[in-house]
Amino acid sequence: MNAIEVAALMGFSNVWSESDSQLVILAFKSNTVVPWGLRNRWENCIHITHRMRFRASPIYSKGNICAIGLVVR
Repeated sequence: MNAIEVAALMGFSNVWSESDSQLVILAFKSNTVVPWGLRNRWENCIHITHRMRFRASPIYSKGNICAIGLVVR
């Protein structure tokens, strides 16, 4: 959610988000998997993505070397 909000504030119009969490990818298709405490903010982010060329796709954790490096350090 932070990445979407920051991208909008910076005026980005093309955003591609990759996640190694299948739940996050599923949340873009159905907000019923989003906890109720986050749902309002999540729905605001979804509306923001409708004003962008936005794509969300899965990435396998083995292919996500940058994130693995952040966790290990």
